[in-house]
Amino acid sequence: MNARNVHLRIDRIALEGLSDQARRRFPSALEAALGKLDATAFERSAASGRLRISNLDAGRLPANATAEQAAGMVVDGIRLGVSGRTGGGGHV
Repeated sequence: MNARNVHLRIDRIALEGLSDQARRRFPSALEAALGKLDATAFERSAASGRLRISNLDAGRLPANATAEQAAGMVVDGIRLGVSGRTGGGGHV
């Protein structure tokens, strides 16, 4: 099996509506959710070089959302952006 590394640079994430406790847990929840992303999705989309998603709107968080829910929405948006479709908020 050929191991692949995916390097992401995230400049800014706005976490509107998360509790202070969920905001503190968000970085580790995002890291865990990103760890579950299938690197082959990136390979198909970025075969010619770097892949850039300049803006990603992951949608609106439900009331009382957890850090894990927020992280999942971001990762879902990344997955959609990689595939060329739009994210939960209609923008990628």
